[in-house]
Amino acid sequence: MQRPVSGLASDLGEYAEAKRLCRKSLALLREIGDRYVMALCLNNLGHAACGLGEFRESERHFREALITSTDMHAVPLTLYVLVEMTTLLIKQGATEEAVELLAFALGHPASVKATREKAQDLLAELTSRLPRKITAAAKERGKARRLEDIVDGILRET
Repeated sequence: MQRPVSGLASDLGEYAEAKRLCRKSLALLREIGDRYVMALCLNNLGHAACGLGEFRESERHFREALITSTDMHAVPLTLYVLVEMTTLLIKQGATEEAVELLAFALGHPASVKATREKAQDLLAELTSRLPRKITAAAKERGKARRLEDIVDGILRET
């Protein structure tokens, strides 16, 4: 999954710069109608806002990225956004839900290499911090879920 420069800034911990770049890019992307890159940019905005502790803003951007990717039926992109969104869930203490989403993404046939690698890294980190019973149960729940149900559930939350 290729990432815009704003994603690289976010990966380097330059969250304020990432937000600035994303907002600038987003305005242009909306103008030209590139919805795929717009979803990536919204995802990066969500990641940057999360890194700055701006959780409501982060959630808003991740949701818009999910809406955009699902409207395009871009399943690999939707899975990527879900995995990125788990960083917000982890910071908010929803670790079991994060494990479920990560297990789901890992098992989905449309997950691309970047999505699987990120999911594996995050899952390994969470597995080392949580009791084995809890992670095993969350992984099983995640594997049994459907993408449509996951996205609908996230978008219904207030």
